Amino acid sequence: MKLICTYSEPSKQISYFGLRLEVPIWAQYIATDAKGLVMISSVKPQDPKNQDTTWTVYCEYSKDIAQVGLEGLDWKTTLKAI
Repeated sequence: MKLICTYSEPSKQISYFGLRLEVPIWAQYIATDAKGLVMISSVKPQDPKNQDTTWTVYCEYSKDIAQVGLEGLDWKTTLKAI
């Protein structure tokens, strides 16, 4: 078998709480929810309500990219602009 090409979206490397992550170039925000799921988005997620355990995003471009252990970090402080 011979590889002709791969189909991956253009990406960039970022640093997020000491982690080096590869994210698509359209990603403008990154955040982690209460369960440690790391997501990226092209628009700023809405601030979580009192009972929520995750970020709310209304856009076409968002996806989960990793899972982490929060190790005592308050997940509501994890939203960062990229």
